Order: sequence, then structure tokens, then C-alpha cells
Amino acid sequence: MSNTCTCAGIAFVFVSQSLLAGSPAELIGIGRLSGMTSDLSGQTTVLENGEPHDRFGGISALEYTGQGGRYVAVSDRGPDDGATGYLCRFHLLNVHVDADAKPPVSISVIGSTMLSNSDGLPFSGMSKAY
Repeated sequence: MSNTCTCAGIAFVFVSQSLLAGSPAELIGIGRLSGMTSDLSGQTTVLENGEPHDRFGGISALEYTGQGGRYVAVSDRGPDDGATGYLCRFHLLNVHVDADAKPPVSISVIGSTMLSNSDGLPFSGMSKAY
């Protein structure tokens, strides 16, 4: 199992709202989640590639919910672009930005929801499954 799985992490870069007022952008901070972060899916198995099934990462889409610092992150195929039996899910993230804090941006996974069809069968990111 690799401890250098940095591509599984996620980073946010925040600029001040002065950009909206026509002023030059100002970097407030960069928020990061480690590539070793676990999600909250409850998965306890290990994938074919040796990675834990609850590893956060492979994010393909990120959307602001419009509520506070909440974002939805979707990982579709999981690690290795569909080469493993990863069960699909989405995550709820909390992103806290405080320009006066050290660090100014913090990110936490606050929820993970497994995806399934109407029969309750999980969606798989494995490319051979289709």
C-alpha cells in the first residue's frame, strides 16, 4: 500500500471577494485533504490494487451547495480509472475559510453516501461491469 497517493487528495484555492468588486484577486489560502484521508462510507474492505475501499479521492466533480461552507464531491470510478471494484459514492465536505486563522482554509469530510439503483444494488465504478 502506497503512502504517496497524493493524487487522491483535494485542494481548494480561495481568493478574496475583492475580485467580484473589480479589484485584483488576493490569495487567502489553500485547503488540502491528504491522499490518505478516509471517507465516511463505512467500507472496510481492501480493493484489488491494495488501497482501502474507504480512501477519499478520485474526485470527478465538486459543487457548492449554497449552504455555508458545504460542498458535494463526487468520485465516479474510484482508483485506477475503473480497474477496481470500487463502489460509487458522493461526499459532503465542509470548507471553512477565515483569512485571520492559521491555516486560513480547513477542509473536512462530514458525510459519505453510497450510490445504488432502485433495487438497492450498489453502483460499481469497475469498467468491466458495464
